[in-house]
Amino acid sequence: MRAEHDAHAPRLPTRNPWLADSVYPISHFNPGATDSVDHNGPTRGRQLTADDVKFVLNIYTSNATVKTEHDETIVIASGIDGIRKINATGDAFDLVSFVAYPGLEILSEIATPEALESVLEDADLAVREKDDAKILALSERLAEIGFNRRYLGNGFYNLIDADGFHYAAFGGLKVIKSTDDNEPDAPLRIVSVVDFAPELPVKLGNSFITGLGMTYDGHIAAAANGVLLLLDRDLALLGTLFFPGEAVENSICTDETGIYVVTSRRMLKVVWTGKKLSYDEADGGWESEYNTMTAAEAVAAGSLSASGGSGTPPTLLGFGDGADKLVVIADADPQGTNLVAFWRDEIPDDFARKPSTKSRRIADQIRTDISKVTIEPSPGVLGSGVLVLNTSYPKPASDTWGNAMTAGVTRPAPTGVQKLIWNSHTRSFEKAWLNREIDNTDLVVPVVSAATDMIYFASKRDCRYELVALDCNTGELKARWPFPDDSRMWNIYGGGNAVLAGGDFLLGGLFALKRVQVGDRIERQFSAETLARRAIARRAVEAALWGVSIVSFDLMAQAMTRDAHCAFNQIVYWSRIPDWKNQMLTPSPDVMYLMPFINTSDGPMVLEIPAGSVSGTIMDCWQAALVDVGPAGADRGHGGRYVILPPGYSGPIPAGYVALPSDTFHGFALLETGTIVDLAYAKQIKLYPLAQAAMPPPTIFVDAVDVLFDATIHYDISFFESLHRVVQREPWLERDAIMIDLLKTVGIEKGKPFSPDRATRAILEEAIDEAHAWLDTRYDSAFTPFYEGSHWAPPIVPELAETRATFFEKPGLYSLDARALAFHYAFSTIKRLDAAQFYLLAFRDKAGGVLDGGSSYRLTVPPSVPAEHWSATIYDRATHALIRGLAQPARSSRSPGLETNHDGSVDLYFGPVAPEGKQSNWIATSGGGVFEVTTRFYAPMPALYDKSWKLPDIEALK
Repeated sequence: MRAEHDAHAPRLPTRNPWLADSVYPISHFNPGATDSVDHNGPTRGRQLTADDVKFVLNIYTSNATVKTEHDETIVIASGIDGIRKINATGDAFDLVSFVAYPGLEILSEIATPEALESVLEDADLAVREKDDAKILALSERLAEIGFNRRYLGNGFYNLIDADGFHYAAFGGLKVIKSTDDNEPDAPLRIVSVVDFAPELPVKLGNSFITGLGMTYDGHIAAAANGVLLLLDRDLALLGTLFFPGEAVENSICTDETGIYVVTSRRMLKVVWTGKKLSYDEADGGWESEYNTMTAAEAVAAGSLSASGGSGTPPTLLGFGDGADKLVVIADADPQGTNLVAFWRDEIPDDFARKPSTKSRRIADQIRTDISKVTIEPSPGVLGSGVLVLNTSYPKPASDTWGNAMTAGVTRPAPTGVQKLIWNSHTRSFEKAWLNREIDNTDLVVPVVSAATDMIYFASKRDCRYELVALDCNTGELKARWPFPDDSRMWNIYGGGNAVLAGGDFLLGGLFALKRVQVGDRIERQFSAETLARRAIARRAVEAALWGVSIVSFDLMAQAMTRDAHCAFNQIVYWSRIPDWKNQMLTPSPDVMYLMPFINTSDGPMVLEIPAGSVSGTIMDCWQAALVDVGPAGADRGHGGRYVILPPGYSGPIPAGYVALPSDTFHGFALLETGTIVDLAYAKQIKLYPLAQAAMPPPTIFVDAVDVLFDATIHYDISFFESLHRVVQREPWLERDAIMIDLLKTVGIEKGKPFSPDRATRAILEEAIDEAHAWLDTRYDSAFTPFYEGSHWAPPIVPELAETRATFFEKPGLYSLDARALAFHYAFSTIKRLDAAQFYLLAFRDKAGGVLDGGSSYRLTVPPSVPAEHWSATIYDRATHALIRGLAQPARSSRSPGLETNHDGSVDLYFGPVAPEGKQSNWIATSGGGVFEVTTRFYAPMPALYDKSWKLPDIEALK
């Protein structure tokens, strides 16, 4: 139904942020009760087969609500006997759990599958025989198992809030709040139940709740005969508004400014002032009478509304700036029902009251051509189009079951649907089309798809149930989906007709909740909403793996500024061998570290290395090596002046400087002075702008020795915040151009803030969890054992060995996965491999078990270690940093007091408690986690490489 007179107006209500973000969070789809959606419905009709319909047996459910949990589709259905949770992910429709209403457990005990199937079998036989008396006689059997006026309203209206809690009314004036803790496989549990009957006058004690709504300030509105209740989401009563002598026979709707209630005499806009519910104009509310009949006239005319007033839930029409904002109902005019529109907000100054209307509040009313009595289902609205159904049974039965099962079989059915259009220029309704073929026996509100401009109805043909689609603009039949057979199982009486994101139907009714798979498989599995979520999730995982090394750098830079109070173009250092407060990835506790952090945004920077033992590597922010310095580096220990150039730099380089072109503006160097700490020597390192080379300013050194320097990678939303920070300050590299669009999907785009909404944030949290799990899994099997059958392995990712300098220098090879894995557990690289050090890593014991921080282990280092000296260090397996709070993370061949066995071997002990007399050889662990051990061999000798000397596995001690 196109918005014919304002094509640019919004066609649907503003989403209520207090409701679940799903295709059906509340009865009638949205707070405006428009029964319209913006996603695709099915377009191609066909004969349904038994495989196309999945169902969950229950005595009766009107409409089921839907939410999304961890990318899974969850249906919460409140019916006569209780609340069911169903997983509808993909093609599934599987019952997860059931909760009976407290005090009404007997209903689920008597409405057993066997009882339901027995009645259904007899009903099918009676319908096939077209025996009116037999059909009607089954009403008593249904009533005995719960389908009766006393319980019919149970769960009829329900909703799911933004936090995933489900609310439903039952047992008259009771409201139940339940949850599954937003876990797809978890059962429902009851949070609270409140009976509001004691809060009301005795004469209203037998009333029942006829509708629920969610206000735009997060409160729950509950309508009942003679009263409107306002609750908070913990079910505390905030306010009541009574309508003495007036019935409220159907539900309500809400917009940003109020609650719309139709009683048997008046249409009301009710507002919450913060202290009371009010329809006083001074408070922003209003009231207006409309045309009604007497209760006796209503009964005589066959109206489903016994009060003589409107039986229609109000529906909103008109959204967005400039639109005529209306609320529409069908009245109960004795001469024939009118579609009536009321001004929702201020009445236009130039608007004059129209003839035959009850008040100036009525914008227009027009006699429908399809019904003489008020209409029970709410009008369907999309844009400026309004749909009304004929629900007047020509030969009504005496009860609900009789009307549901005899109409269209042994008695004539109510038929017909009419579309009317609101003309905002003339401020009046116009009749568009009338289709008299739709069988409305089941009183199902049709659903309109804005994406396909089609309307979906529950109907019957030749006594067989079917779903049909009409063209919104012409009323012409476009598609039919006849059910598999003539069973009454396929009724949708009084049920919701929800179109799921993939085009399938979710249907209520007697005997079963049903999912009808009518959407194309590609549509069902890959709706626009699902595709968008999956694209974010998929690309976020890849973005995380791509960005591990730069995120690790950013976290070191953040620790440098936040924790050490240092700055770029200064040097952070540790004035003694680091302890656990140095929370970088697998730092060596054997050496003194110095880390110049470099920023060339204002021009080239010079790093001057003195002659002697200082060694290390200068890197860009990807931690790609620009050059190695020191005895094993470019200057061979003679010292040198290295000038780091910003991207695209083409200026002159003075003689005597080693030029290092960098692809990034930011970077760092990791420098070591060896195990002997000589601060005076270390501070001969200089860092200054090339522009000031003639008279360099003093280099600033900041000591971080007693600072908690936390550069561990946190696999949560902060990971993407770090990634965004780097993308903003660094140029895109040609090799990574493919990531521009991928990161844009995730919400990271150069020049724009990173501000994911709650739904996207949840997707990103799951994605980073997945990336972390992938890295941990790969880590377990990435390294090749150094000795056959051993758990010791060099911590080298083989693929990265070929591209360790820039990760991209070998044509046809970009070791993205290997880079991610390497920087998941360590930091920094070297330009050229040398024989100065050799590492072995173990995170399992001899028997293959993980190294448990609460258990005790022994490592026997054989005599004659083929190295100048060696060390063993433990790290937290979860963070790959030194274990927090432990003062002694390592022992080495140079450790004071280290005890040696008579044969020259050394026993090292790992555990929470030192073995008696072995304190000097003990490395403390921490219970509650697992650890890993790295052994370092300095100046290794051939016997290590040819494996004639072998380090045995770590053994668990009893």
